[in-house]
Parts: sequence; C-alpha cells; structure tokens
Amino acid sequence: GGERLGLAAAALLSVAAFFTWSSRIGYLEGVVQLFVLLAAWLFLKAKDNPRWLPWWGIGLGLAVVTKYSALFLVPVFSFLIMRHVRPWLRLRQFWLAVALAGIIVSPVVYYNWQVWRSRGHLDVQLSTLLPSSLPAARRDWPILFDGPRPRNLAGNLRDLTVNLTHAFSWPFVTLLAFGLLALGLRLIRGSRTFGDLLAAAAFASLVAFFTLTSAQSRYLPIFVPWLVLPAAQLAVSGLTVEWRRGGGHWAAGAAGVLLVAVVGVESLYNWNTNHART
Repeated sequence: GGERLGLAAAALLSVAAFFTWSSRIGYLEGVVQLFVLLAAWLFLKAKDNPRWLPWWGIGLGLAVVTKYSALFLVPVFSFLIMRHVRPWLRLRQFWLAVALAGIIVSPVVYYNWQVWRSRGHLDVQLSTLLPSSLPAARRDWPILFDGPRPRNLAGNLRDLTVNLTHAFSWPFVTLLAFGLLALGLRLIRGSRTFGDLLAAAAFASLVAFFTLTSAQSRYLPIFVPWLVLPAAQLAVSGLTVEWRRGGGHWAAGAAGVLLVAVVGVESLYNWNTNHART
C-alpha cells in the first residue's frame, strides 16, 4: 500500500469516534489494539526480513495475553503464512517466535485450566464458546449471564452489524461500507495482493470470532483498524486514478472535497460523542 495508504489509514483512524471511545473507557480494548497493530506491523517487517520473526512472536503473545479478542489473529497469520511465506516453516526463527508467543500466553492458559477445574467454566468471553459451561458461568457471574443464553449465531451477527453501524456517523459508515465493497470486488476479480488478503482475512476472522462469542459493543473497537484500511485504500486509489486520468482533475477534486466533508462530519461526531461537555 505504501506510505500514502498508511497516512490515509492513520488519518481516518484518528477521527473514528469508536476508536477514540475505546481508549477512553475503562476496558482493555484500547490496549489490545496497540498490540494487535504492533503484531501486524512486525509480521510485515518479518515478511521482508525473517530476523524480525521473534519480535513478531512477542507482539502476538502480548496481544493475546492482553485480551482474548486478539485470538482472531491466529487464523489470519496462519492463512498468510501458508499462502505467502511458507518457507518460514523451515526457519528456526519462526519456531522461536511460536515458542515466545506460547510462553507469553501461558499464564492465561494456566488460569483458564484452573478455572475450568475448580469452577467448571472458562473466563467470561471464552465461556460463550462452550454452551455446556454456561450454567457454571451463570453461577459465578449472574449479572453477565442473567438468563438462558443459547448460542444464536444469526442474532450475534445481527448485533454485530447494528452495533458497528451505530458506532460512527452515517457518512463515515458509508465510506467504510464502500471500502469493504471495493475490497470484495478486487478479490472477486482475482486480486491476491498481500494487503488485500490481510485486510480481508482480518475482517472475516473478526466476524467469525464475534459471531461465535458475543457481539457486545464494548468488544468491537478491535474492528476499527480493519474497517479503516479498505476505506483508506479506496480513497487513495480513487483519487490517484481520477487525477491521472485525462480530464479527471475536476472529478478528483470533487472526490477530495467529499472525502474531506466525510472526515469533517466524523470529527464533529467524535467530538460530540467523546469530548463535548454535557
């Protein structure tokens, strides 16, 4: 994607109201996003130079040990490794990275094992993956598990969609939706670039994870970087194409003004949601 894509994504991320909100509440969503993005960045560095692999393992371990939501990275990285960097499997640095990630995550693995042995369930977010453990979880956390909670994948998917669309201003939601649509069209047309596969795999893995667990709003800010990335790609590529096209300067200018307006509306929405005094 290059520097322009990175700067565009960072700019959109900086005005996204849901991203700001996640850093102001008293949960770990803001912290886990730091380590998720660190792990993704280290993975990209390791793709160019395998000497970064141990650091990638550390970043992945820190993400998962911070919050279970980061487990979505495991299938994402596994898919990309098998498709793009399979020779890593023959490198000692790769297996060192896996070992480092395992060592960092081991405290929560041991904790969940002991909770299961003594209380009959896993930690809160993981308990939803095992419906048979819900009665035991309800006994320890009656407020969180306050009634029958059969797994409802369609309901979780509906809640996921509703909560994400309500987390931003409607112009920004529209931009994010068009970014995902453009990404899907590129994949249908045969794009297999590393950036497109990373964004698509991350988004699909997140949807699957929260459909299987719980789609409460407070868990979902981890989506924001992976929603912003396709939108930034759409904005950068669209403006570049229109500018280079003969006679397309007016179209590029109009698209630029529209993009600035969308960012401006989201900035005001962000301020009103997170900063304005009431």
